[in-house]
Amino acid sequence: MAFKYEKVSESLKIDFYYDEFKQGKDATQTSVKLSLDGVDHWWRDLDRGIIAWKTRAHIGRMADGDYSQEFIMKFIDKEIDNVIFFVIEPGYTLYDDKNSLATYVYEKILNYKLCDFISLEEALQILRDLLNNVVNIIDNSHYPNRKVIINF
Repeated sequence: MAFKYEKVSESLKIDFYYDEFKQGKDATQTSVKLSLDGVDHWWRDLDRGIIAWKTRAHIGRMADGDYSQEFIMKFIDKEIDNVIFFVIEPGYTLYDDKNSLATYVYEKILNYKLCDFISLEEALQILRDLLNNVVNIIDNSHYPNRKVIINF
């Protein structure tokens, strides 16, 4: 069970649009935007049937000091109520020059939405797995070793 980082399939972008349309009012009530506009890569865990992506930071919110990141996870084997999301506040990064290690620390969940079939504990484990994979795509040759600490 592992997430794999890959380019988004253009045909699946269309499927996601129709999924969002099908969910209609519920999608806007939970503030989950399934549209993959502007998303060119995602993480897939085919063993668990999950596709995950993160939204890009909004420049207007960043100007106001909001650097939160939204991580969306869709369960592809479920028809309805198949999306969970977490909005998390990035914490800080610790650097260990001796071991060429960068440790990314996440400390706060600002918002989240779960599906009926998953507990918060299970969803947090998926988020942990995803975050461990997310930091591995960061291009930093000085700190090739990476670790994630989640304090929530």
